[in-house]
Amino acid sequence: MDSALQNSKDEWRRFLSHSAPGRRFRNRYLRRQQAGRDRSALRRACYVAFGIAIAIGSLVLAPFPGPGWVTFFVGMGMIAGEVLHVARFLDRAELRLRGALRHAKGMWNELS
Repeated sequence: MDSALQNSKDEWRRFLSHSAPGRRFRNRYLRRQQAGRDRSALRRACYVAFGIAIAIGSLVLAPFPGPGWVTFFVGMGMIAGEVLHVARFLDRAELRLRGALRHAKGMWNELS
């Protein structure tokens, strides 16, 4: 269990520090594809299915208090590690979201 936690921490650090915004999910996809050449198709399918279950469950529970949207993006990130089209979509979404947040922050600073 400790090894799995350490692997998750290392993956998170690589995700944030070794890739520029707009390329993070594609780079993660490529890393997973290179590292997982010996993984079975069943294991990959289970990983995608688990990501889909997390994403859908998060959408269903989004109206309730809790980390609904955060877990939705975690599920989508899991899927993006195995599906290139999802990785590209999340890269574009990240850039747009960063732009929208930058704009909102600028408006907030003007109001205060």
